Amino acid sequence: MESGEWQLASILPSVPTSRDFAAMRLQIDAMASARRNDHSAAQAAADKLSALADEPGQRQLAKEVVNIQAKEAQAVADLRLAIGRRP
Repeated sequence: MESGEWQLASILPSVPTSRDFAAMRLQIDAMASARRNDHSAAQAAADKLSALADEPGQRQLAKEVVNIQAKEAQAVADLRLAIGRRP
């Protein structure tokens, strides 16, 4: 993510092996979609992250981390939508 090479997001394995991996993958997908100005895909990834944060059986710290990732993904999706609407 730090390199700005968002096209590399598509080569990540598609099947998550843990909740942590799934959360990171969704966050990267949201950011990559926003970078491509694909608000609907960014919003979908942010929504999935929010749902993941609400899954039962998580430790509180893990839940808080996923909630932070979900909020960041939502903010990026909203920002790209707002930028896209500017005249």
